[in-house]
Amino acid sequence: MNSVQTVDVNISIPELPESGSFWLRNFPAHHHLDELYQECVNRPEIAHAQSFLQRVRASRHFWLGDTMLRRRQTLAELAQTIGSAANGKFEIALVLRRDYYRIGPVHLVIGGKGHIYVQAEAPIKDVIAQVLVHEERSCCFDLCDRHYRRLDREKSLADYGLWPAWEDSARQEFPARARLALRARVSWLPRMCYVGAVLLGFAIGYWSISALLAHQLR
Repeated sequence: MNSVQTVDVNISIPELPESGSFWLRNFPAHHHLDELYQECVNRPEIAHAQSFLQRVRASRHFWLGDTMLRRRQTLAELAQTIGSAANGKFEIALVLRRDYYRIGPVHLVIGGKGHIYVQAEAPIKDVIAQVLVHEERSCCFDLCDRHYRRLDREKSLADYGLWPAWEDSARQEFPARARLALRARVSWLPRMCYVGAVLLGFAIGYWSISALLAHQLR
């Protein structure tokens, strides 16, 4: 297959239904999706809605079907996977959605909200710092998936394939992949103190019993 030079991209934004979908024709295929995003939000078709987009402070990603696309992917990579149209041109239909998750327990989440926007490609340690109430320290908590498995703080949710939910979805059930939980980290110091106290208790008990038996044998 010849290398892809340009791609025609059809974009729709569910949070701006009145804008409909629009085309970006002959977009350079070597550009990354973060560059496509900047071009998209500056288009005249959605210029009137810029203030609305800015009011909702949320990270956004393009979706191809059921797959969230990473920002450093290029259009050429996508075009090679889907092939060309009948006229030989490469066409891709993408949907721009906000990164939307459900994080609990609610009393640990800033603002007391279970649903929150977080950056799916940010390091998880930054996500924890963003969502955790100010009364708590982010170093004392981990973020877990729906099975309460602790996630590596240096990786991102996208690294684990934990794509955001769709706010525009007609499904009533919230997708399991986007259900997350904050979980306190257990430091080694309290553990060692507990183990030490238990061993000390055994030692004292053993000494007391030994002393009592020795006294009775006299």
